[in-house]
Amino acid sequence: MAKEVFKAHLARFKELGVSTITASYHGDSDSGAVETISFFDAAGELLHEDHRWDGQGPSNEFTERTYPNVSYMGMRSTFDKQTGLTIREALWSSGSLSDLVESLVITLLPGGWEINEGSSGEVVLDLSKEPPLVEVQHGWNVISTEYESFMEDI
Repeated sequence: MAKEVFKAHLARFKELGVSTITASYHGDSDSGAVETISFFDAAGELLHEDHRWDGQGPSNEFTERTYPNVSYMGMRSTFDKQTGLTIREALWSSGSLSDLVESLVITLLPGGWEINEGSSGEVVLDLSKEPPLVEVQHGWNVISTEYESFMEDI
């Protein structure tokens, strides 16, 4: 559903001159967030960069200038400690086009991306293609342990 809602707003991005959108994310210890959303024109020039979680909150002024409020389908993930499963549920929300991008990114990520050691990566939305293409460059964070044995006289 999030993909269909995103497609419905494609014209708005194009009116702003956006050709490519990148979104970086990181998650671990049962929480995660889209950290940065960047908007580029067809020449690859940065139009706007939205640092969403830098301690100052999201900065949506680029997309809010033209489209201050859009409705979109979002996702909420909760971890069920009893079953050990991540439960995803859809919900309608409204916000800026940056919020719409964040919602789409979260729905594209594999379940469990934000738990335990977590994961990180980047989502690239190429709006110049028909249909638009999405590339998810996802990496799981893995902790490894190396054991060694030694003996000493006491």
